[in-house]
Amino acid sequence: MPFQKRPCERHRGAAGRDAGYPVGGVRFIGTRDVTELRRTFWISLGAVVPLMFGHLAQVELWASFLVWGGALTTYDDAFYFSLVSFATLRNGDIVLAPDYRIFGALKAACGSLRLGWSTALIFAAAVGRLAGRDRA
Repeated sequence: MPFQKRPCERHRGAAGRDAGYPVGGVRFIGTRDVTELRRTFWISLGAVVPLMFGHLAQVELWASFLVWGGALTTYDDAFYFSLVSFATLRNGDIVLAPDYRIFGALKAACGSLRLGWSTALIFAAAVGRLAGRDRA
């Protein structure tokens, strides 16, 4: 659909003025009915929940590796460090020994890739659902 400067009649406000949709995606979603948006929400949620468990499992594996390798002494510290490193937050309140610092960087890189892939999967699930309805 080519870009339109003005929204179509369906997007006009009650007083006949333009509803003012500056983003094409909002205009695209505005043409959908409520049940279709609910289905898209549930499809997105169905993608988010397993991905979140996958993220937590990867954080737990990294924490277990750090405790097993002797980089950190307690599992609580290792889990916290793994979680903030996975999200590339890295507060600096827990620091690995110099021999193990490379694992912190690897974990941050893996976390960034994993979060990026997860975002792409959620977006693909939602857009694929919306695009599939246009072809029907």
